[in-house]
Amino acid sequence: MLRRPPSSDPYFTEVVSILNAELTRREPEILGVSDDGTTFTVRFRAPLSCGWVQAHVQSTAAGEGGISAYDDTNYTSTTLVDCRADRLQDVTVTLVAAVQNIVYLIPVQYDAAGTKVLYDGEGGRPDNMAWANTIGVYAGAGLVVAHVSKSTSYGMTAVDFIVTVTAACTITLPAAAGHEGRQYKIHADANNVIVDDIEGSNFTLMLGETLDVYSNGTEWFA
Repeated sequence: MLRRPPSSDPYFTEVVSILNAELTRREPEILGVSDDGTTFTVRFRAPLSCGWVQAHVQSTAAGEGGISAYDDTNYTSTTLVDCRADRLQDVTVTLVAAVQNIVYLIPVQYDAAGTKVLYDGEGGRPDNMAWANTIGVYAGAGLVVAHVSKSTSYGMTAVDFIVTVTAACTITLPAAAGHEGRQYKIHADANNVIVDDIEGSNFTLMLGETLDVYSNGTEWFA
């Protein structure tokens, strides 16, 4: 931690506060996601305080942990990513039709004895995480992104974040009321993908286009 400057200069005091917040932050920062219809990629920046991040993937396929809760026993894959030389890293997931995926980015440190410590809040380990849902709400020491691929008309749910649409159909958003602050990302891997409804109207996506939408509690906006 950095000490406040003895001059109490407000500018330098603010700079010290910002630096200290960065030095103590453990959660990785998601910078973006991409989907080419075959592979789903999450790009993230690791925190300065943790040199490693455990990229933990679960899915709705049998024996792979599901997407409703973090499972440190059943999963698709779990990989330790060394971020010491480069804090900017990618996690890739191979997409399978009709299978939903969830990606946890878990900060990792090693204690004085060289023991690996995952900040995943499981089994009495430190910095307990409380997942509010599966669209990226962070309440502890990690982030999560859910993805699903659809080829027929589909209604977005509370466990969705990113949907890839592989055929012409309609994606229906839930009522904006009661979903203030919720975000969705819809990627068209086909022409004539209709999103219903945004600001009272339908929105049509063509092949290769991606739409980000959010709710203000009254309407959906793009």
